[in-house]
Amino acid sequence: MPIYPPGPFAAWNRGRSGRAGEGAGSTAGGYTSSSGQLATATITPDEFDTDYSLPAIKDPVPGQAGGGAGQRKAAHGRGRSAGSTVTEQPRAPRRGGRATGKERAARARRRRASATLAITAAAVIVGAVALILVLSNPGPATPSAHKNRGNSPGPAASSPSAPAGKWKYIASRATDPVPLTLAELYPSHLVSGAAKYGRAAAKSGKNCRGSLIGSALQAAVRRGGCSQELRATYLSRHAKVMATIGVFNLKTAALASKAARQAGRSEFVAQLPAKTGPTQAIGQGTGLEEALVKGHYLMLIWAEATNLSAPKTAAARAHISSFMSLLISQTVNVSLSTRMVNGRPPKQH
Repeated sequence: MPIYPPGPFAAWNRGRSGRAGEGAGSTAGGYTSSSGQLATATITPDEFDTDYSLPAIKDPVPGQAGGGAGQRKAAHGRGRSAGSTVTEQPRAPRRGGRATGKERAARARRRRASATLAITAAAVIVGAVALILVLSNPGPATPSAHKNRGNSPGPAASSPSAPAGKWKYIASRATDPVPLTLAELYPSHLVSGAAKYGRAAAKSGKNCRGSLIGSALQAAVRRGGCSQELRATYLSRHAKVMATIGVFNLKTAALASKAARQAGRSEFVAQLPAKTGPTQAIGQGTGLEEALVKGHYLMLIWAEATNLSAPKTAAARAHISSFMSLLISQTVNVSLSTRMVNGRPPKQH
């Protein structure tokens, strides 16, 4: 059994007492193990930088105070200009001698006309200034305006924080209720360097028992309240490897961990063959299998060489183990990590 480095997908390295001697030459369903001891690695979630929120950039609202002041200033200027035009007409030059009655009457009429004109002009100016001030300055808010301001939305409420614990939202199906989908978990192809990996087959359903081999593992998954299973088989002709990976949706992380401990030489995911190509024979050779846990999800993976040969050397085992790690990181880990941090599946493009 390959030993994975510590991390979110550190393997559950399984061995049973008395099976240390069983090696790569075992039949299909076996796995290579260098130790007969049970060594359960610590599984920790990925480190994610989730602070992607951008500061709210608010466009400046055009100010109205300056405009109002300018209008008032202009109005005041216009008032002075209009007032300056209101001048008393020049008196007619007096001719010598006492003014006659007619002259005095004429002067009185002129004075009354000038006074009337001045009063009229002043009233017009005062009215114009008052109109400008009313238009440039909003009046007191009406009750409806107060009501509208009271009902206007305030700052957006902050998103609820993720549940405590290393698995956050995916610690339980109660906080991660949206069912998984094949498209979410398994992309059609993967690329790593010169090697390309294509999805040869995919299947989902609720018959978790039928997607497992081994009565102990089947019973543990049933006790875990498995609600769905999703499997896919990938193939790389260039790397000459193939694998079936399955995800099982259990109620809680604790139940998923209990189920993972049942995985072993005769307890593993049922291989999913394709209708054509090398993966028709997946499971007929000797390969490596792993059980992993991420939150309330149990992940089981089986991998082997396309020529069905047993991985007898360390290099052969490392090659298959590397393929398994790549497959996990580029398929199920993407979706489950998003669910763990955001509480919802990733958007499908």
